[in-house]
Amino acid sequence: MNIWVLIHAIIISLSCSLAGAFLVLRHRAMLADAISHAVLPGLVIAFLITGSRNTPGMLAGAIAFGFLCIFLVEFFKRKVKVTDDASIGITFTSLFAFGIILVSKYAEQVDLDQECVLHGEITFSALQRMHFPFTQWMVPNTFVTSVFTLLAVVLVLLAGYRGLFITSFHPEYASSIGISIGFWHYLSSGVASMVTIVSFEAVGAILVIALMVIPSATAWLISRRLPEMLWKTTMFAITGSVAGFYLAIWLNVSIAGTIAAVLGVQFAMVLILKGSFRHRSIH
Repeated sequence: MNIWVLIHAIIISLSCSLAGAFLVLRHRAMLADAISHAVLPGLVIAFLITGSRNTPGMLAGAIAFGFLCIFLVEFFKRKVKVTDDASIGITFTSLFAFGIILVSKYAEQVDLDQECVLHGEITFSALQRMHFPFTQWMVPNTFVTSVFTLLAVVLVLLAGYRGLFITSFHPEYASSIGISIGFWHYLSSGVASMVTIVSFEAVGAILVIALMVIPSATAWLISRRLPEMLWKTTMFAITGSVAGFYLAIWLNVSIAGTIAAVLGVQFAMVLILKGSFRHRSIH
């Protein structure tokens, strides 16, 4: 069972870190945290409608509120003219509070473990299994979802690399040659939303932001070009997951929490070894 947990942890870390790379570059890292909290009412409403905790229904509710969060953040920023951080704060606290109210109101009907939602427990991901599509392999249910999520992230990065690159670093030029900045912005935010929703069941709403931000932020410290930053992001995600997993087993503590802590240690070590706090330019 442990090997499946480790593989699952690596896949989740890769999905989160790659999806979060462009959020970090666009100074929207906290959007992932906002989404992970804002989906709570979607989970409750989906359960009340379907009466089931099956993954498709809950995932649909979470996705709906994830995109609602993105829309409201952009609405408050562009139409109401509040600052970026304020629009994120207003949106996720309001939606999360709405979710808390729903949980309090329907606590007897809604069987949601709030501790699991907040902190996650990746060990449980190996308990329920199914056949992997087109094979006879028995794999954890959430593993299948995570694999296809990672493939979707990689596909978007490969197919949309040029658009993401230009709109991230040269938005004025992109606009002048007819590239839709809004489309690529919503695409990167939407991918981050999908990854956050799929991942937070295992790693928890509080820890998913660490997996999404820290590997790419660490790579940013020692990279000068975007491709270099992306492959270093994957390297830090994998090494952090493996080291965090075995350290958690040794200490008998939370696996997800230890992985996030190891990622933080990696960032601190790179920062110290680099010996520079000055701003760096990625291109």
